Amino acid sequence: MTGLVQNYGLIALYLIVMLESGGVPLPGETALITAGIFGSRGDLPIAGVIAVAAAAAIVGDNLGYWVGRTGGRKLLERWGPLARWSERVLPWS
Repeated sequence: MTGLVQNYGLIALYLIVMLESGGVPLPGETALITAGIFGSRGDLPIAGVIAVAAAAAIVGDNLGYWVGRTGGRKLLERWGPLARWSERVLPWS
């Protein structure tokens, strides 16, 4: 298990936090706490955990904004009940 964490821990942390920050319902905070525990045990570099989590949150937030900005209206208008709601609530720009 330790070899798996050492080899793929930061990559998995990056993907989970990035996707969670972009809007996908994943346990990003739980993954970050788990990575912090592995960092305190010496299995992951704590500076790497901090840097990866910060970068993943920034990238995921920007990707989520971009997806919502470019395709958000189309996504909401695809389903009938949401289409009525989106026409009333979302401004045209």
